[in-house]
Amino acid sequence: MKIVITSNTGIEHDYLWQEIFNMGHEVYVFAQTHLRVFQQGGETNKSFKIIRKLFRLIKMFPSLIRNPLFFISKKNAQRKLFKYQTLSLKKYFSVLVVQNIIDKIKTSERYFEFEDINCDAAVRKIAEINPDLIVVHGGKILREDFFGKSRFGTIHLHGGIVPWYRGGNTWYPNIINDDMYYIGPSVQEIDKGIDTGNVIHQHTIKIDSHDNPSSLYCKTVIVGVEILLKCISVINKTNTKIPSTRLSIKGFNYLKRKHIKDYEDIIVYNRFQTVFINFLNSPFTFRPNLIQNKKLMIKHKFVRY
Repeated sequence: MKIVITSNTGIEHDYLWQEIFNMGHEVYVFAQTHLRVFQQGGETNKSFKIIRKLFRLIKMFPSLIRNPLFFISKKNAQRKLFKYQTLSLKKYFSVLVVQNIIDKIKTSERYFEFEDINCDAAVRKIAEINPDLIVVHGGKILREDFFGKSRFGTIHLHGGIVPWYRGGNTWYPNIINDDMYYIGPSVQEIDKGIDTGNVIHQHTIKIDSHDNPSSLYCKTVIVGVEILLKCISVINKTNTKIPSTRLSIKGFNYLKRKHIKDYEDIIVYNRFQTVFINFLNSPFTFRPNLIQNKKLMIKHKFVRY
């Protein structure tokens, strides 16, 4: 099959590219570079770095004056969570990603980089490729032009159990809501909403005492990629679009809840250890505060975690 992958750049996305590439399909990678802090290169980038730092200082100054304790607490939490993220990505993906394969993908004629995946050039290139399947992991919300560009549709790896956890960083609201039961990926069809497409499969992950907020993300990606590979195998074998289940309720998009978003890093960092301990000590009596009686769209056994 001809498969187009569109995703952000990062070692976890390298893993997704690698695993689909290893299946032997004709793979085209559309890397979205809008989250890169700096482009590779010379003196221009140093100037850009200085300007960016100055802009951040100017932007942060009013918050620092208005509420210095909140500002310091938030920055401290962000630094600690970033440290967890760096260590977790290295722990889980450095042993899984084979750099030679990634280099082969990035130096091929089937690798493209776009700062804006919705630009006309990207849409035209995908139409020219005429793929059998489009796979999405992260990145900007796709414009509707993408939806009809592949024979078997456009499927999305989302890092949360929909419809209850939509939007970005969905494992953070899990911690905020004391909900350790429903952390994991959903593979769903893409539509014009935010994580509102029909569900193909979803999965919860197992949690242990060594986990942290970022390890939850890494486990979610690994399990999600495994589900994606099985979906691709089914499509390839049956030569038909994979079955899906329509969402019965709208659910929640936590990106829109600014009153949570402002304090998110502080709450997650201060609470995650307590939430994990409570869950591990009494998993059968520990229940989420916000949402109860949730059911997975598809019943299953654990894949890997």
